[in-house]
Amino acid sequence: MKNIRLLISIFLMLFISIISTACSKTKTHMVKVKFTNLTGHELTNLKVGGKCIGKLATNETTDYVLFKEFSFDSGWPFESIHAKIDDVEICDYKFSECGTERSTVEEGTFEMELLTIENSDERFLRLRLK
Repeated sequence: MKNIRLLISIFLMLFISIISTACSKTKTHMVKVKFTNLTGHELTNLKVGGKCIGKLATNETTDYVLFKEFSFDSGWPFESIHAKIDDVEICDYKFSECGTERSTVEEGTFEMELLTIENSDERFLRLRLK
């Protein structure tokens, strides 16, 4: 009877050890991005790729923001951007000739700059890799 208890205890410890080792090797893919505001304006209600960042002062840099994935096109960040400048809603400027160079990354660390592009009387936001 003591031998059976000992065997069951050893089996349980071995099983728990194997399960905990397997779980610790599970990799969580995350993309970490810092954003620097180079627009020359304070941004409020800032959202990038659906993530709420909030207020970002001129020349201020965020801490790392975590994303499950992040899209690029021809080397340019290609996520949606929305913010307010002086209480006016501004969105991203996306230009893609054909979209064949689009890719999505699931892990990595990036630093990006937020810029404004102005056409006539319109203003857009754009991301650029540092």
